[in-house]
Amino acid sequence: MEDEEDLVLRIGIFFLLIGAFLAILFIASDMAGQTDFDYLFLAMMLLGAGYMIRRRKKRPPPANRFAWLKKTRDGYRNRSKTDNKQQDKKR
Repeated sequence: MEDEEDLVLRIGIFFLLIGAFLAILFIASDMAGQTDFDYLFLAMMLLGAGYMIRRRKKRPPPANRFAWLKKTRDGYRNRSKTDNKQQDKKR
């Protein structure tokens, strides 16, 4: 079941990438003076379809790759806040 969801997700991403490429191709054709609106319409359709397919999937839980950095940063902030409060009390 999860393999099917991954496949659908990948198809949505594929549509988004092809749609973005076609949008860039439309912009290039416009800059060249030979505007081809087929690229624009296909880009809009693929971007819309890719977005609709992609948004059905729930976001994965955070990976917590930098949890130690966040803890260190929060600890430093809390320490500096208490230091500031102590300095204010001394004044």
